[in-house]
Amino acid sequence: MPTGAGPEPAEKKPPPAVPAVVRPAGQQLDARPTASTRSDRDFSATPMRAGRTTGFSEDKRLFLLDLNANPPRWEEAAQRLNGFRDEDIVVLLEMIGARKNGVEQLAQLSAAAESAQPPKQGNAERITAFIRPVLKNLGHARQVYADYRVAKEQLDYLRMALLLNDMTSADILSRLRSADLTLPQLHELEKTVNTNLAAWPGPLHAHVVQVLGERTPAPELPTPGVDLARIPGKPVVAPPADQLAERDAKAREFGAADYADYVTNMLTGGEAFGVRITPANPVHPLFLRRLEAATAVAAELLGGTNFGVKAISGYDNRPGYHAYGLAVDIDVSPNPYIINESGEKDLDLALEKVYDRISTALLHRPTVITAALAGRETGLATATYDQLADENDAMIAYFSVLTKPGDKAVVPPVLRAHALTFPQAMLNGLDQAQVRADYELMLTKKGGFKNRAGQVMPKADGPFVNGGPGKPRDPARGFLSHHEYVVAALRGVGLAWGATDFSAGSGDVMHFDDRSDAHHKEYVAFGAQHPA
Repeated sequence: MPTGAGPEPAEKKPPPAVPAVVRPAGQQLDARPTASTRSDRDFSATPMRAGRTTGFSEDKRLFLLDLNANPPRWEEAAQRLNGFRDEDIVVLLEMIGARKNGVEQLAQLSAAAESAQPPKQGNAERITAFIRPVLKNLGHARQVYADYRVAKEQLDYLRMALLLNDMTSADILSRLRSADLTLPQLHELEKTVNTNLAAWPGPLHAHVVQVLGERTPAPELPTPGVDLARIPGKPVVAPPADQLAERDAKAREFGAADYADYVTNMLTGGEAFGVRITPANPVHPLFLRRLEAATAVAAELLGGTNFGVKAISGYDNRPGYHAYGLAVDIDVSPNPYIINESGEKDLDLALEKVYDRISTALLHRPTVITAALAGRETGLATATYDQLADENDAMIAYFSVLTKPGDKAVVPPVLRAHALTFPQAMLNGLDQAQVRADYELMLTKKGGFKNRAGQVMPKADGPFVNGGPGKPRDPARGFLSHHEYVVAALRGVGLAWGATDFSAGSGDVMHFDDRSDAHHKEYVAFGAQHPA
């Protein structure tokens, strides 16, 4: 893991303070300082061309052969390109544009289209119409990248932030992870983003925090050995018969005689983020080391040890990583499984509508908390921490209209440097009957029943079941209590977050586990050296 450490050049000074860019609470900022380099094409409205060439893979190969010939066969390439679908033309043109001499090749292709295909046939205009925006976008992108290099050399953090905010996520991450951006400079960039761009759209802030978690060096912790003081856990509850063989096999792979031996004699209690991991819910010794490393990283990012964590549990007799002490649930009550829990598809679709109502009404964008359906990945699989935190803030505001004077409330934690607030006038415009119905859905219990709006609830557990007013698990206090630096630190040491890192079923906000293939080999090696 690169440390990114290094002194800032003495002759370079940060730019003078710039007045913060402030967005009124609850208001969406729709414009950026420059046009985005992102490709935001919508092919749904693009007409398909009659008589297009079939067998795209072979035609693409021939097109590339024409393009790469010496000299290139520009007219043949242009004619062949005209036979493709609109979507495929754009993909090919962007692929060409990514080449070192891509701009020149696109210009040649455009000229060849004009000369080889008379405008009266409409074909030349079709090709050049696609090339023009690609060339414009490439030119703008290259200028953004060039300007960023200059801003980086000058350590103009505000200019760096503005330019990064105009790039794709992949481009942002590649520059933030670059070795020529030191860790102190990355911290300075984060301060600038928090001060000046906190309310701007885009994933920049989330990516800066993510890379801080990755690049902040974790301490070199000793590998636990045979002298590790293991704390025996509670008596092992026998797993279901159909899982016993699998668990015994995995336990033997990790250095134990069987599953009962593994849980009793391999797993251990400990401490992370200032709280005790009890013998009742222990973890694997190496997994404990990763939690300890994440604790040190979070303390560095926070500048202290106020992690806001109340409880951590590891081993549990259920399928998945918990069964082997390779997962933890952190602060279960205020961080529920918000969607995509097994066997609750009908409820998920109803919950998605609630999350979307909240996000649309207060954030003016669709929700990222969507159901994972056949042929459709959940929006959480690509969501950032900031997007979830924004929806958490919006949920707190949305359900606040149900609060009455004298109601007992649990104060939500401070999650990050900037939290959203919303004008009272915006909240006054909400439909209280709908808000009440949405609140009841979140508290759905098994068995199905009619809520106060007369709707029959699905037979499943809502994310806030057994919660409600005055309790830690309450829709009116949101669904996320993990501080952004705690999440960044845990992901930075290689753990997966259940809220966003499961492509098929993200939504488990409390959960972090170690599903890394590289780490799996370390667990196997540890078991071989230190059998239970």
